[in-house]
This record gives sequence, structure tokens and C-alpha cells, in this order.
Amino acid sequence: NTDSLLLGLFASTAAAGIYNPATQLAVYMRHLVNAVGTPLTAAVAHAKASADIERTKAQYLRLFAYASYGGFAVMSLVTIFAVPLVLLWLPSGFGDTAKAMIVLSIGSAVFIPHILSNSMLFAVNQHRLLLYTVTGEALLKIILAMALIRPMGAVGVALANAIPQVLVYTAVYPFLVGRALQISPVTLLSGQLRSALVATGCTIVPGFILTRLFIINSWPSLVGCLAAVGICAAGGFWAVLSPADRIGWR
Repeated sequence: NTDSLLLGLFASTAAAGIYNPATQLAVYMRHLVNAVGTPLTAAVAHAKASADIERTKAQYLRLFAYASYGGFAVMSLVTIFAVPLVLLWLPSGFGDTAKAMIVLSIGSAVFIPHILSNSMLFAVNQHRLLLYTVTGEALLKIILAMALIRPMGAVGVALANAIPQVLVYTAVYPFLVGRALQISPVTLLSGQLRSALVATGCTIVPGFILTRLFIINSWPSLVGCLAAVGICAAGGFWAVLSPADRIGWR
């Protein structure tokens, strides 16, 4: 991919090898949200044709909040457990993999909910906004990568990915999406912030406590701690569910 190519050109193939394992989680998260975003495009197009677009907007906002919760919950898990995971999974010399994984998870947590926004823009024929956004993000990424790869290696290219994602998808894209879909950007950002706060609180706190109580030096201990924090995160998800969805889960 582009990141590995840039690392190979400006750093070394060894740096690319260190970076590649860190990208896998972000890829899996994108695939998961894409699975929801693809049918959403058709649903929005149908709703627009049948004058039921307001109901679909409400559905989009709910899914956006849920995707935000999942993204920030995973980010928190990665922040807590990336180092012991890499120590157990990879041989010595891959310390930067954990750092890159944490940085990438931050950018992914902000960006991934907007995969749903992309589907909405496609459905209402506003795909040019997506093109402009992706182009600007890519240019900023390349500039940052050229500046950060040599001094920081794999962590530098992770930062080159995460910084544009955080900037674009918090300071620019919500306003473009809001204007195109006639949704207040404050509604988008406040929903994402609420999900982020609940998700991080329900994962960081129990994760911090567990890592102080137990030494994670084996796969069973890691899986056990992940499962315990995952249960806490699942419980916190109830707080961001809409009343209608809570009834449906009962």
C-alpha cells in the first residue's frame, strides 16, 4: 500500500515491516463499518424517492453515534493493550508497532463513523464533496509523511495518517456533510463526542484497573482482561442506544 511504499522509499523496508501489523486492526474496522454503509446508500436513495428522507437522516444519526462508540471503544482498548499484545504476538524489535497501532486507532476512531457519511453523500448525489475531502486529506498526508518518516519511521507514517483524519473529520467534514444533508454539524459533533466520552470511560477506567492488578504476560491473561473490559464496554453501549433501539434489544 501507499504507506509501506513511502516507508520503503524514505526509511527502510524494515520500517515497513514494523508498520504493517499495526494497520490490520484499522482495516478490519473499516470493513465492518463498510458492511453497514453500503446498504445505507440504497436505503437513502429509496427514502429520497419516497419523500421519507427525514426518517433516514434520523437512522443515519443513530448509526453514526453507534459507530463512534465502537471506534472510540476500540481505540481505548488499543491504547491499553497494544504493548502487551505486540510483546506476545511479535518478536523483539517491533516496539514501534504498538506505538503506530495506538496512533492509527486514534485517527480511525474519528474517521470510521464518517464512512456512513460517505454513503449518505453518494445517495444524495453529493459525491464531489467526498472527492474534495479525500483529495485534501491525501495531500496533507503525503506532506506530513515526507516530513515525519525519516525522523520517526513507522510512527511517523502513522502520525501522517492520523493527523489529517482528526483535522479533516472534526473541523471540516462535519460542516460539509451537515450542509449537504441539512443536518446541524453541532448535532453530528455532539453525538460523536457523547459516544466518545462514554466509550472511553467504560474502557479506559476498567482497563487501567486491570493492568494494575494483573501482569499481562500470557495469552490467557491478555484475553481475560480484554474480555472483562469488553463486557464493560458492551454495558456502556446501552447508554448511547436510542430509546427505540433499547426497546428492540429487550
